[in-house]
Amino acid sequence: MREVRQTFVLIFLFLIINSSFLIPFAGQAQSCTVKGSAPNFIGKEIRLMVQDDPISGKEVVLAKTKVGADGSFSLSGNVEPVQYGFLQIDRECGDLFLQGGKSVLVRFAPLKRPKGPEAFSDRYFFQLDIIEGEGAKLNREISLFNARLDGFLENLYPLLKKGKNPKLIADSLDVFRLKTDAEFATSQAFAKQYMFYALGNVELTFVSKRKILFDRYLKGREAQPNNPEYIRFVNQFFEGQIERMALIDKREECIAILKKSNAFAALEQLLLSDPFLQDVFVRRAILIQGMEKLYGQKGFDDNRVSATLRDFSKLSSNSDLIKAANNIADRKDGLRVNTQALDFSLTDTEGKAYRLSDFKGKYLLLEITDAANAYSQQESSVLRDMLKRFPRVKFLAVCVGNTEKEVANYKQLFAPNRPVCSIARTHKMVSDYQIVSLPGFFLIGPEGRFYRSPALDPSKGGISELEVLHAKIEGKGKVGE
Repeated sequence: MREVRQTFVLIFLFLIINSSFLIPFAGQAQSCTVKGSAPNFIGKEIRLMVQDDPISGKEVVLAKTKVGADGSFSLSGNVEPVQYGFLQIDRECGDLFLQGGKSVLVRFAPLKRPKGPEAFSDRYFFQLDIIEGEGAKLNREISLFNARLDGFLENLYPLLKKGKNPKLIADSLDVFRLKTDAEFATSQAFAKQYMFYALGNVELTFVSKRKILFDRYLKGREAQPNNPEYIRFVNQFFEGQIERMALIDKREECIAILKKSNAFAALEQLLLSDPFLQDVFVRRAILIQGMEKLYGQKGFDDNRVSATLRDFSKLSSNSDLIKAANNIADRKDGLRVNTQALDFSLTDTEGKAYRLSDFKGKYLLLEITDAANAYSQQESSVLRDMLKRFPRVKFLAVCVGNTEKEVANYKQLFAPNRPVCSIARTHKMVSDYQIVSLPGFFLIGPEGRFYRSPALDPSKGGISELEVLHAKIEGKGKVGE
């Protein structure tokens, strides 16, 4: 649903910026069921994913199962009255809107795509075939609208390329809006609001007068946390505002505020002078999201940023804001040096089980890698004979998304004396250790806390890190034995 339109929005922004015509609360959750067929993925795991909150963007598994021998699957979970979600098998994803108390029958059949270089985090979204069910009508309405909007953007693109003025573009959008209102006059309320803000996001690309946009799309309107187009509009409208306030305009004041208790309320007070930030949900949502950009900034204490977010979550009554504040703090705290590493449950090529607790009292170099990737193999080859060089450090390699044959070859060539485990891309460890590219290295200390996170690649300083660590261990005598 989202890929084509986002591409055109980026094109709009590029053309406008580089042209001469630039003008200076959630309801009660109910069960939802998604049934369907995935004939090309028999025996594969299929997951129904949703966002834990609309602000941090953290994704969670609502339900998962294996595609049956006849190609069928059934997934159920509690959702808001209307909530965006997607089905995922391997890298393939089909998105849809879930409705509490309603079911939908779909066919999971992605189009064939040319193979080529793929980033580890790449996923491929396609349009699901919506067959039937109480939830089919809403999804069909939104899918049809998205197709109409994509066609409109394709036709509008030549006008932008020729440098036509924004009024002509605005007039074209108004005509399209009228046609949309007429065609979808009997659509459900959620669908109409989705369409309204989808057009708003297009308008954001060529209208720079913020008051016009605010009056049309935000003034006096109720917040819609579960409408992804509304959230996207808010994010774009207020993009960079918190960073500018905290890192430029009121930097010293914000640094001082974060050192005190009740810091969130004090930061929020600074935003009240903005006439566009009078809605409580919007103001707090962009403040929470913007605070994520303060981590690692000079003068800002990461511990205090996290404490401020967590303190706010204890006082708020809005579940979306509570989750967002905690999820951002968790994401930033999760891999920080001296924080507790998350446990894992793995099995190596010899059938031996490993958990983080198995390495208690020892230093562990955890290598998360791709057995078939040339660069990953190069880094692994550097570690091949390090057991003798660093006898007080334990090594564990984890291959992600590889075949059994690839892992076996990797073990033989690059880690004959090190345990090698294998996990799927969807394994919990991938999200726990925030893996977005491979390889990744982590040094974990005797108490299970991160000692280096991430550690340097072996060929780029990682061996020097191990030498310093080994000297430190030797200096302490039996520590790490």
